[in-house]
Amino acid sequence: MSRGSSLGALGAVLGLAALGTYCARQAPARAPIVASAGAERGPSRVELVAAGESHSCALLDDGALRCWGSDAWGQLGVVPRPSLPDGSRGSALPLPAFVLEGASALALGRSQTCLLDEAGVVRCVGERVHLEDSRKAPVAPLTLDIGEPVSALAAGGGFACVLFESSWGACFGKQAHEGPLRGALGTTTRSGIQLAQLGEALTISAIGAGSDVCAITEEGAVRCWRSTEEFRETEAMQNTEELTLPAPAKAISVNSDYGGCALLESGAVHCWYGGQSGPIAVSAIALDGPARQVEAGGFFSCAVLSSGGLRCWGHSKYFEAAAKPLTKDVFAVEVGAAVKSVAVGELHACALLESGAVRCFGHNASGQLGYGHLRDIGDDESILSAGDVPVLGRPAPVPAWQAPPPSASSSG
Repeated sequence: MSRGSSLGALGAVLGLAALGTYCARQAPARAPIVASAGAERGPSRVELVAAGESHSCALLDDGALRCWGSDAWGQLGVVPRPSLPDGSRGSALPLPAFVLEGASALALGRSQTCLLDEAGVVRCVGERVHLEDSRKAPVAPLTLDIGEPVSALAAGGGFACVLFESSWGACFGKQAHEGPLRGALGTTTRSGIQLAQLGEALTISAIGAGSDVCAITEEGAVRCWRSTEEFRETEAMQNTEELTLPAPAKAISVNSDYGGCALLESGAVHCWYGGQSGPIAVSAIALDGPARQVEAGGFFSCAVLSSGGLRCWGHSKYFEAAAKPLTKDVFAVEVGAAVKSVAVGELHACALLESGAVRCFGHNASGQLGYGHLRDIGDDESILSAGDVPVLGRPAPVPAWQAPPPSASSSG
């Protein structure tokens, strides 16, 4: 299938969330899960976690996705939506959600939750950016069979992006065309959706989205399409910028404040910060060992070291009760065990431990930490004292929306 026809197919069916002031992100790559919705043994382990602005999700080893926190747009995936205040959602865990065969990746936004399966098909719940009135009521889950397999997802401020297995990317949503992808090359409109291709004949291996869009090229270079005021005055797609890095990058994470971080092949982490005019200034983060993952959040960012240690920097209010300062900027955050991966939202984070346990910390106004209360964790209440998030909990009821999803042409 040609890129043009793939974009048309994408426009005909794709509906993702309108995202806001934070960075939604792709969960770390891992081996696909072989799910069985009716498995007698039930879930026994958390495989990965992801964080949106004010909600969090865990993908279990039976293919089920369980989410908690804000459900303003139905992003928790439960129909009918539970009539619970946000703060009590943690105590109601586990809430039923996706049961997806072969789920392999997870991406969250301000008002969306999306899963990617091993066949490259995307399924989402929450608000859709392609609706003219994004304030419409939450919609039922939508299966996005776009005709060409997707290998990765990313979400930004009012737009979302996909990376195809054929190594090219496209973004869609109003904010993409008014911000970082203004004047995009390869723009097409199908079924009322305008889609923007990332570069002309640009082969990419990874994609990240927040306020800006960044991609890693096949050579390991990081190229960003910016949405600062300076770039809004021009055709942003013709003013992309390649970051100055000392070595090739293998992963990126982009936040809501015009910043982000790159993980280099060496395990070093380099970050850039928000609202800059002129060339992006990239700085090395002084970690005490090589990293295997980095996540750029709205107010703080974190890296998982190869040793399993967790290091965070930025607004330390939300982790200082369990942190040891390594430098004036970087803190060692103690979560009680070796960390497998971390997900960082606007003001909160969730760490998946090697044991399969999940521990969350930070701001908790919507119950996004999953503990069944609204208290922040990590300021004057330590992460260790909070314990594990009860993700597995008692057996969950069958999701009410296992019926076939509506067609993509549905207005929601």
